[in-house]
Amino acid sequence: MISMILLGFLLGLRHSLEADHVATVATLATSQATRRQMIAQGLAWGIGHSLTLLVVGVGVMWAGSHIPENIATWLERGVGLMMILLALDLLRRLYMRPVHIHTHQHGDSGEHMHLHSHSHDEFSAHASSEHQHGHPQLSPVRATIVGMIHGLAGSAAVIVLFVDQINSFWQGVAYLLCFGAGSIVGMALFSVALSVPLRLTAQHLTKVHNALQVVIAMISAGIGAMLLTA
Repeated sequence: MISMILLGFLLGLRHSLEADHVATVATLATSQATRRQMIAQGLAWGIGHSLTLLVVGVGVMWAGSHIPENIATWLERGVGLMMILLALDLLRRLYMRPVHIHTHQHGDSGEHMHLHSHSHDEFSAHASSEHQHGHPQLSPVRATIVGMIHGLAGSAAVIVLFVDQINSFWQGVAYLLCFGAGSIVGMALFSVALSVPLRLTAQHLTKVHNALQVVIAMISAGIGAMLLTA
């Protein structure tokens, strides 16, 4: 039982770092202003992914059935389309609200460096004393929904089929919970890793960050196209 639980966690950890998952979460996370917001996007994706996998897995075990191959194929294509749309949205936001970086402070909290985005019309006011630097708390709901869609497709379906071979229903539930925990931890760790180069290149971050977002968008769109045409 313990070995099965450990296996579920490790497989979930590995599963979260597959190419389409990494590209999708990178697309969601790189436009966030702070490391905390980036990690929140990764956690939200992992939670959504795990919830769907748990529900589908329990349903499969309860019914003693499998996910039809043709349905799994269309779900995979749906993920591909979603990745392309996310990539296009990232490029649109990058064009409409270019990112820059500089030092500022909030009250008595001291100076610190942060990413900010402004629409083209706002750049004329950038140097004025009225220029504001609030840090909006972006909702992770979209990342959760994206994770839920990902949980329906791809290798997640293979894991659900594997659960059907587990000896007991509750052992299968425990396996799915550990698999989900591994997915959440894996994506949180990836989000932390993604934030490191952004901080290390802070002195030249405007061009580097914008270029990074373009590269991530292109990778996401490319993987999405491969899934869509598979």
